[in-house]
Amino acid sequence: MSEIQDFRLSAEDKIDALTKELHSLHIRDTGREVANRREVRNQQRQLVLNQLSAPNYREDYEHAAQPRRQGTSGNWVLSEPAFKEWSDLESTSHKALYLSGIPGSGRRNVPNNAQTSDRGTGKTVLTSGIISHLENLKLRKEAHGKEISVLYFYFKHSQSEKRTLKGMLLGLISQLLNQDDIVADLVYQGYSSSDQAFCSQDRLSGLATTCLKSQRLCFIILDGLDECAEAAEDDVIREEASVIDWFEALISGDGSDSPEDVGFNIRLLISGQRDGFLDKRLLSYLSIQLETNSGHQGDIRAYARAKCTEISAKFRLSTDQLNETVERVTEGARGEFLFNLCFYVSNSTLGMFLYSKVVLNNLLAQISPYYLKRELSTDNFPKGLDQA
Repeated sequence: MSEIQDFRLSAEDKIDALTKELHSLHIRDTGREVANRREVRNQQRQLVLNQLSAPNYREDYEHAAQPRRQGTSGNWVLSEPAFKEWSDLESTSHKALYLSGIPGSGRRNVPNNAQTSDRGTGKTVLTSGIISHLENLKLRKEAHGKEISVLYFYFKHSQSEKRTLKGMLLGLISQLLNQDDIVADLVYQGYSSSDQAFCSQDRLSGLATTCLKSQRLCFIILDGLDECAEAAEDDVIREEASVIDWFEALISGDGSDSPEDVGFNIRLLISGQRDGFLDKRLLSYLSIQLETNSGHQGDIRAYARAKCTEISAKFRLSTDQLNETVERVTEGARGEFLFNLCFYVSNSTLGMFLYSKVVLNNLLAQISPYYLKRELSTDNFPKGLDQA
């Protein structure tokens, strides 16, 4: 009897070991199969991305995000009632927000000899902060099983591929390809079954519509829409209008939406200067106007104060010299130079960060206190961006 029991135990141990080995082999085979599928999908995704050849949207974001990485510039917008309503995750309706600034803060007034690094404006830095906030929100929600997509595009008048509806569509599709495996499979199928017209605007429009309607909640940020290509001579066709029309058609639908389309939710944010067209066309949107917002003015004042500190350290100005310069700048105003200079610069901008950057960088570039005083004199101090 003892021998039988020993044999049974030995057999059971062998069977258990064999079962574990088979299970391990199955896991390895399954893991290998998953890895192979992932590799194939990545190859397909890269093939399509190469074919699309979208404008470099990430580079624009990284460049715009640099000025605010060391501080809290722009965080005030997250507390704005209009932004809270637009970004409310519990809402199931489409929403659109217009972040606007006064004419003169965009590329049309940038001096020809201005450095590229000086061409950013307050709106662009602000939208980069919003993108960062939403991307962090996306990561937090994904950890709890909630899906959110965050897409963006920076329109650039100086770059032809970044000032058209087609360029924007390429950018949005490419971002979704990198974020969503289902979208990657869908786009690859479309690419495999298409002819050479895969990247035509009509095909891209249909593809982008299908991709966006597959997203449960998608935030889309468009920076600098006023920097689209110039209007035609007869002013009938505007690229800005084409972009807005496309999104409004997407959101409103044509009455033929399939059941699976019903659950998609688009949150569109457009930033741009009020150029006489956008402010009228986007009149019904939720709105934040920068030049009337105390938070934005605070950002400009903080930036000016920091640059003025550099100016003071460079020239080692005495209190008398500081006060004398203040008198020339503020036309008799009293107080400490740094405070008054910051107040003067920040209030002269009427919301334009670009003006502050150009003026303050010029002051910092002076080679002696004499030339600094000359630049700060009433006759020489610029009254607007054109003079700067």
